[in-house]
Parts: sequence; C-alpha cells; structure tokens
Amino acid sequence: MVLKLSQRLMALAQMVPAGARVADIGTDHALLPCYLVREKSAPYVIGVDVHQGPYERAQQMVQEAHLQDKIELRLGDGLAVIKAGEVELVVIAGMGGATIQEILERAPHVINKLQKLILQPMNNAETVRFWLQEHDWRITQEELIYEDRQYYQIIGAKPALARELEAAYGPLLIQNRHPLLPELLNRDLEGLQIVLQQLAQSTQEDARLRYREYTQRLQKIKELKERLLDYLEGGKI
Repeated sequence: MVLKLSQRLMALAQMVPAGARVADIGTDHALLPCYLVREKSAPYVIGVDVHQGPYERAQQMVQEAHLQDKIELRLGDGLAVIKAGEVELVVIAGMGGATIQEILERAPHVINKLQKLILQPMNNAETVRFWLQEHDWRITQEELIYEDRQYYQIIGAKPALARELEAAYGPLLIQNRHPLLPELLNRDLEGLQIVLQQLAQSTQEDARLRYREYTQRLQKIKELKERLLDYLEGGKI
C-alpha cells in the first residue's frame, strides 16, 4: 500500500523526532499515523477523531496498511481520551486556532507531561502562539506551506521553564542537568512546605495571596525536579 502525503501532512511529519510516541488529534484518514509508523519515525501512534465517519475511515486505512499493532484509534473529543504520560508528542492539525486552544486548555494533565506540541491552525494562528507563550511553551520550529490555494502555518513547540525558575536555579545549570540540582530543589521544596503550613494558619488576606503564590511555585519546582530526575535516570527530557 502506497502512502502519499500532502505537503501539509509531510511538513507535520518532518517535525516529529524519531522515536517519539505520538497522538494525532483529528486524525481523519489516519494518513499521518500510518506514515510515521511506516517510516519508523514513531513506534506507536494514537489517532483520535471526534466524528464517527472519519474514525471509521481511519480504521479502514490502518487495517489496509496492516498496522493495527502499532496504531491505536480512539473515538473521542480532543485529548479527553489520552492519559497523562501515554504519549510524548501531540499533533493537532486542521482545526481553527480557537478550537486548538480549547483542546489544550481542557487537558493540562496531558499537556504538562509532553515533550513537544505540533500545531497547525487553519485560522487565528496568533491565538495559538499567544497561548503557548502564556503557558510556558517555547516555539522552536515553524513552517509555512502553500497548497490548494491556501496557506498553512505549522508550529512546533517545547516546554519552557518559567522565567522565575531560570532566575532561581540558573538556565545553564538546568540546561546541563547538573546532578546536584535535584538536591537543591528538595531543600527548597522542604522550605516552601514549612512556609505554606505557617501561611495556612493565618487569617490575613495577604497571607492567603502569598499561600496561592507559593503553592504555584511549589508545583513548578516539583515539575522541574521530575523532569531532571527523568533525565538523570536515563529517560527523556
């Protein structure tokens, strides 16, 4: 079976790093999942579509390509059918920018575990870029395709550390995954937990505001520690 991708789909495929587990949201005919597996770019792909017709067409395509053991198709709305940590990369293509934003906002538990996003809004690309910037994602790749009398903007993004974390722990120490950093993070986490216990006992308005602020900081430090430990233990970051 010969797979022929459009220029738009080929540009999406070329942004997928080798070895990544991928979820393709709005998979339609499952052309992208089939290509990624055939070309050994991805060992496992989940294809998701919210509509019954495209879902059934995708099933037929995967069966004809004999790739059922490496491509799993799911009928569902956006990332609602994806579990946290199940994939490392999500592709959302062929939808409006506002729809892509809604899909991302409804699934923070999935998004926070990803290593990369590849997004192709059909309109309102600025909405997607603003969302990425506001949620600590760094745009690392972009492509512009003209096909069938239409322009397609394709955006690749990776998680970026919040600026306050880079200032607190050093961008180069974080970038180089210094082995002592987890110990430093543990020390600061313990200190924050003590402060939070004290603030929780206060009835002052200022204390409640500081409690929310420190709780958010605690969560960000925990996420940074988790990423560092995954890398130091031989995982990906």
